[in-house]
Amino acid sequence: MTAQPDYNTNTSDSVTAMQYSLLLGVRPHMDLSQSILHFIKHATARLGIKVAHIYKLDIHLKDSRKVRILKHTRLSSDNASETPQTQLLQTIIHKCLNSKNYLLQSRDNYFGFISSDCQKLILFQNTGQYDPAWLNEVFQPAITRLNEYCYVCSKRADATDGKEDHTDLLTQLPDRREFKYSLLKLLSNAVRQQYFGAVVYMNIDNFKFINNSLGHSTGDLIITKVAERLKKFCRAGDFIFRMGGDEFVFVLNHLGDKIDSATISAQNISLRIMENIVKPFMLGEQKVYLTASIGISMFPSENELENDSESILKQANMAMYNAKNKGKNCLTFYNQTLQDTANDHFIIYNQLITALDNDEFKMAYQPIVDIEGNIIGAEALLRWNNRQLGNVPPDKFIYLTEESNLIQEIGDWVVKSACHFLREIKDTFADINRFEYISVNVSPKQLEQHDFVSRINRHIHEAGITASDIRLEITENTLVKNMEHTIKIMKLLNQHNITFMLDDFGTGYSSLSYLYKLPISAIKIDKSFVSGDDGQDIANKVIVDTIIAMSEKMNLRCVVEGVETLESACYFIEKEVYGIQGYHYYKPMPGEELIKLLKEKQQEAQ
Repeated sequence: MTAQPDYNTNTSDSVTAMQYSLLLGVRPHMDLSQSILHFIKHATARLGIKVAHIYKLDIHLKDSRKVRILKHTRLSSDNASETPQTQLLQTIIHKCLNSKNYLLQSRDNYFGFISSDCQKLILFQNTGQYDPAWLNEVFQPAITRLNEYCYVCSKRADATDGKEDHTDLLTQLPDRREFKYSLLKLLSNAVRQQYFGAVVYMNIDNFKFINNSLGHSTGDLIITKVAERLKKFCRAGDFIFRMGGDEFVFVLNHLGDKIDSATISAQNISLRIMENIVKPFMLGEQKVYLTASIGISMFPSENELENDSESILKQANMAMYNAKNKGKNCLTFYNQTLQDTANDHFIIYNQLITALDNDEFKMAYQPIVDIEGNIIGAEALLRWNNRQLGNVPPDKFIYLTEESNLIQEIGDWVVKSACHFLREIKDTFADINRFEYISVNVSPKQLEQHDFVSRINRHIHEAGITASDIRLEITENTLVKNMEHTIKIMKLLNQHNITFMLDDFGTGYSSLSYLYKLPISAIKIDKSFVSGDDGQDIANKVIVDTIIAMSEKMNLRCVVEGVETLESACYFIEKEVYGIQGYHYYKPMPGEELIKLLKEKQQEAQ
């Protein structure tokens, strides 16, 4: 007989070790029958049990003595073992259904459990080598996990027979019971399809003061208004639940297949939830102001023991209370590593808020040359040197300005700075010859400003330059959200002789049919098509050649960015493109250096 590990001790170490081992046998991503079978085989192997039985039941929950056995499957490595008699089985089933423990321990050396949701009795034969209390404790997490999966499957199977009411009566949101079912299903999908999601646990701060001062009826009314606002905010594919009292939970589905980017998305969505909550709620003529504390738990977890709905909810709840301990009206992540990632963005964002007032932004300009090497223009680029963080790379803060409303104010400052720098160039050079323009990137949120056109015109007028001196760059992705509105704004600016360049061409989503409609004067080929490994070069050249040919047919100028080698430069010179931009020629530089460079070029030409 093969010696078995000595787990027959009720020490915390032995219990934890076996709990974890048995949990690994639960595979809720398989078919239900396969999952149950896999667990039984795993458990018998870990415990050295030779006989197990699966009984398919017809359960009448109102009378546990009226349970019928529909099917019996015997799993055994001992052909001499006996099958329990019918009378014994009925006694076991009755005791299982009425037991408060996870496992029934019978006098006949059997132990087992019933999952009423999938109507199965799982029975093991214990020859006495294990203490019943120890078995009950070590099986608890695995049975809980397996029963959760049975519950999910039974809900799915019964969906056509009528929906069980798991709805909060006050808010008409799904309640805590529905949460467990929904999260387990999403968790199963996340593991199977290898993506990440998040549970966002939100608690309204100091809500008891509202109940105490305005009354519980008013408190209920505010809760309904909060629910209505949150419903409108919920993304397609996400779920929102009322957990009771002043607590709500979002389940954010499919945030991405990379944990870092998924974490950032969860943080950004949660910040927007908080921003919506702080907007006043109207009760007649009275305004009620609320804040919320939020805890976030990402799923699935790297720890197999934590991949169940109760654990993930507990983690999010713990994180929410951590947010309250930090002063409320904030959010925290459960996992410390993810918390550090989120903290980095919080630190950057908090510094970004005051960067403009603190005069921390500077402009840099990257020259654009023609095929003869003459500087014909420059792209305006924003740079940030923070007192606390030092020089912050653009890819660390630009998207934060776009995620918030900061881009409107900061973007306006960029346009104004570029216009005044152009004035400085014109004042420095009586005849600048080939230098034609400075291009400025604008974001979708800037285009949505009701006074965007007047703002641009005002900056041009105040700087004393002409509209043709400035060109606005938009990306293809800018067009996705509201293309018709964007085209309308572009045409209005065209009427004032302000032209547009389509930046990062080839990386976005605009179709050729829309490209014909866009009032643009030039396209910029994205640098990803210019630089790449050897295997991409041929494919990239085909794409680039096609874009150049298309721009010629459409009478659009073509600018290439990201040119870093002599080989690339020669290639585009041969193609006779309108403009070339990249480190092979010039890196971004401060305005004074660009003026110095233009002076040198002017002297060389004389």
